Amino acid sequence: MRLMNRVALLTASGSGIGRAISKRFAREGAKVVVNDINVEGGQKTVDLIKEEGGEGLFFEADVSDATKMEEMVHFTLANFGRLDILLNNAAYLDFQGARPLTEVSIEIWDRAIAVGLRSYFLGYKFAIPAMLKNGGGVIINISSVGGMEGAHWYSHYNCVKAAIINLTKNVALDYSRQNIRTVCICPGTIETEAIAKFFTSEHPFKKMRQNMIPIGRIGRPEEVANLALFLASDEAAFINGAAIPIDGGIMSGKFVYNFKEIISSIGNK
Repeated sequence: MRLMNRVALLTASGSGIGRAISKRFAREGAKVVVNDINVEGGQKTVDLIKEEGGEGLFFEADVSDATKMEEMVHFTLANFGRLDILLNNAAYLDFQGARPLTEVSIEIWDRAIAVGLRSYFLGYKFAIPAMLKNGGGVIINISSVGGMEGAHWYSHYNCVKAAIINLTKNVALDYSRQNIRTVCICPGTIETEAIAKFFTSEHPFKKMRQNMIPIGRIGRPEEVANLALFLASDEAAFINGAAIPIDGGIMSGKFVYNFKEIISSIGNK
């Protein structure tokens, strides 16, 4: 088991990518603290971990709250005695905010920064001192391919995700010599509960996103969890400060799914 005797704290893990990573870490021997503002979802993640024979606890908190974030780290130390791995996973994507920049409300903009960026700063601030007590640790941030390039109507989300990538690099420079390794995962479109809730398989947005992916399908949370496990393990000991896309090839370039058909039509004119 790659994470035996290690303790992991995972924010926003009551569903989707966070839940998949929590379960994967527990299967590999980690003791897991699951966080979410959704009590039912967070406790469900813990129940799933225990059903598979793992060890987990739930801590309810809005991770943009500094007091709660500090309490959660103390809770982890009080129950498991150490902290080795932190997953910063919280995000705020309000589809009502999907619109040109000047039409985004101030409330949505501020909430996106509070949940998606302030919480990552707080995670670093309170987790790093705890990790240093046991000789170091790994902090994994969930960003997005949206942080690597622009997109229509997603400024409130993409700007935060870009900031996370740069934050990861800065912390790597600040703390690497103290054995704190930090990396950033940048998922493309992943089939989470939120995506399934808003978009059916035939929804134009979902079909558009799928057609943009060279592999030809949307990703699965378990695939992101596999990458997170590798990055958290000693196998990735020389990977630090990096932003790694997991996107089916989206960041390779502009993919046109019917390109052959379009090119072929040129000779017919």
